[in-house]
Amino acid sequence: MFFTEAWELFSSTILINCSKQSIVAETGRWNNQLAPLLKNRTVSSLTSLDILKIKGALFKRKLSPQTVQHCLSLLRRIMRRMNDWGIHNGVIPKFDMPKFDNKRLRFLTAQEVAQLLAFLRYRKPKWHDITVVGLYTGLRASELFKLTPADIQMEMEILTVLDSKNTTNRVIALNQFSKEVLARNINPLFPSAPIFPQNSCKPFAWAVKAYGFNRGVSDRRHKVVFHTLRHTFASWLVQAGIPLALVGQLMGHKNLQMTMRYAHLAPDQGKSAVDLLATIDVGL
Repeated sequence: MFFTEAWELFSSTILINCSKQSIVAETGRWNNQLAPLLKNRTVSSLTSLDILKIKGALFKRKLSPQTVQHCLSLLRRIMRRMNDWGIHNGVIPKFDMPKFDNKRLRFLTAQEVAQLLAFLRYRKPKWHDITVVGLYTGLRASELFKLTPADIQMEMEILTVLDSKNTTNRVIALNQFSKEVLARNINPLFPSAPIFPQNSCKPFAWAVKAYGFNRGVSDRRHKVVFHTLRHTFASWLVQAGIPLALVGQLMGHKNLQMTMRYAHLAPDQGKSAVDLLATIDVGL
């Protein structure tokens, strides 16, 4: 089977069931990056050396390590599906994935948040409310914009995130600020309609630009974007002494390793935990 045929099969059976965002992204990676490198190639003919050559060709196009990883991951998933379905019975070649640390590091101070909210309150009131909810729930943009009144249980002061990025549901408690903002935006007549129907974070970016938070910043990991609210949520919790395991649960992380990026914000937690043991009388 040629890779063009394998892609069509993968796209029509697996990818079609993914989110619209994933379909667009994966199709772009195939059409723009992989397809030109796999012309007239069969699935069974690909070797580990070919994978290295493809990796090198992608880097020559000045793609980021993360983009190269996404492309190779897509290619590997296609080959594995062909293997699962008995279409390709050979050994799947070794994929030498690029290594990188692409995690965003920036979080906001209380003063920076106050500036953003003041700007948005008078210029984009709806985005003031979106920012408040994002800051005090730690929701991803995709999760926040899918929220419906049915997901909010105001009496119990919780919201439920359904079908998250990690395909698991989670419950997040609402504090005073997030509860007030959601209450004034919910339309009970449309329980299944998004509370904040958005498809762009440009108003937030406008506010960030107005205060020059990204002026002179070239590394994307240090830039303030809407996702920075999620990092701020986690960073503030850790700095307040909330255990990393609970922070990870609220964030919807797959594992504790993802949450450990915030560990440096609470260097005294380990000392406090050990000191607590000294309060137990063992007769010393």
